[in-house]
Amino acid sequence: VDRWTAEFQAELAGLKSHILRNLESRKFEGTAMRGPTLERCIRFIVQALQRGMFHELPSLWATWTAQVAEMSLQDADAWFESLLRGVDGGEEPIPIAVFNEEVERCRERAQQFYKDLLRDFDVRPNLRKLTDRMDTHFQHKLVNYHDRVQRWVNDLTHRSTDTFGYAMEKINLPVDPEQLRATGKKESDLLVQKFSAQLDAFARRGAPPTLGRAALMPALTHEPISQLKAQLRALQEERERQNDREIMAAFRAAKASADEAVEAELRASAGRLMGRAQLKDLQGTTAAKCQRAFEDKLSQYSFMQNLPQYKAHKTLVRTDSYDGKMARFVAANDQKLSIHFNTAVERCVASYRSRRERLAMPVAESDLEAEHRALETAVRALLDDQAGDGGSLKDTDAYRGAVRVLRDVVDEGAKHARQKNIELWKVHSDDATRCAIRKNDAVRRTCGLQCLFNKIPGIHKSTSKKHLMQCFSGSSSGSKLSAGLQAQVFENWYLKDLAAEAATVRSFFYMLVATVAVGLVMILCMFNGSRSSREQPWAYRA
Repeated sequence: VDRWTAEFQAELAGLKSHILRNLESRKFEGTAMRGPTLERCIRFIVQALQRGMFHELPSLWATWTAQVAEMSLQDADAWFESLLRGVDGGEEPIPIAVFNEEVERCRERAQQFYKDLLRDFDVRPNLRKLTDRMDTHFQHKLVNYHDRVQRWVNDLTHRSTDTFGYAMEKINLPVDPEQLRATGKKESDLLVQKFSAQLDAFARRGAPPTLGRAALMPALTHEPISQLKAQLRALQEERERQNDREIMAAFRAAKASADEAVEAELRASAGRLMGRAQLKDLQGTTAAKCQRAFEDKLSQYSFMQNLPQYKAHKTLVRTDSYDGKMARFVAANDQKLSIHFNTAVERCVASYRSRRERLAMPVAESDLEAEHRALETAVRALLDDQAGDGGSLKDTDAYRGAVRVLRDVVDEGAKHARQKNIELWKVHSDDATRCAIRKNDAVRRTCGLQCLFNKIPGIHKSTSKKHLMQCFSGSSSGSKLSAGLQAQVFENWYLKDLAAEAATVRSFFYMLVATVAVGLVMILCMFNGSRSSREQPWAYRA
């Protein structure tokens, strides 16, 4: 024993344990036969022979033979049940063909065992009864086997879906939807093909049994391949939805990056006034940075530009991230420009009016125009000083509006200065105007019915102007006035000093015209009436 190897000793110990665990004694009178029972049986036979009961031994033998046959059937049945328990004992069920083969082998061994037990007795084996008993045990075994097969199919389905899910999880999202769909389909097809091959191999029946019924695949609740395809399709659709969400998140991150780029660029320019050219440069720079920030954020995903959502998000970035923010920036800049130039115009207008009041008058018209142009240039320079470095704000609407307002004020001031200069010249030419009035009075006193001086406004005005020009030529103030300035002094004098006299002439003229018109109408009516009376007899005779 000491020379035996450890492996052989272990195998021997295992065999001993197996024999002691599985070996059972024959049953007698319903219980397992033990030593005392065997002794009692042998003593019964020996005592019967000693007492001369040999002639009864055949009947006892027949009874004994019947008991041996029944016990042999029970032993074979029990042996089959014991062998059947060893079939399909692993963690996973064995294939149908293997199961049928092993069950058939158990049947053969049990039947051979039954025949061996009856070999020394003149008893015909009851194989039909043994087959029925084995079918009963087989039916119970088949129920358990079908339950294991059902669980195995479910586990195989779960393993396939887990494998698919793990393969899909290994794909980093986001990814090109078409690529994800193609990868999922390829992986799904391979798993379905493998699953179908495993199921077909498992369900193969093998050689038909000869000693009993064959086991078949159980009736499954759902068709396994269709169920697996549906589960894989659901997993793939869920992964595609996750990919869509990741794609949308990437687009949102790109838009946020574009927003940040635009806001940073506008913040850098928010503290200064900007002209149109500067705004145009800023718009071009900001638009480029906005687009570059959006595309840089998506550059790690080369497939993004091929997606239908790309153009929509690019348009959204253009309208929301750029156009909206730039429009608000431009509006705020315009508002600041308007406030800035309104303030500048107010200061320029105040300076202009103050300096215009200090203009020396009366002066020659050319001198007044020169001084006013110099004043206008100075005031315009004040406004231009507020137009930014290098006149960068001159291309804005606010500047042009300020220029128009200032020009209107200056033009109105020029008219006022010229009018004031004329009025002052009229005051300085008082001797000439009194002279002209005396001449007008002299003409009016000598003016009779045929005199038109006090009857026609044009003649009254031209005569008055001639008188004033004559008086200018004879006065000291007239020599200081140019012909144009004398004409303007006349217009001022005629409109103000001779306004009442001119109005009287116009009223007389209008009355004269009206009288002449009424007379002409009456004459025309009388002429038409006499003509109608001459033509009436001819019309009656006709």
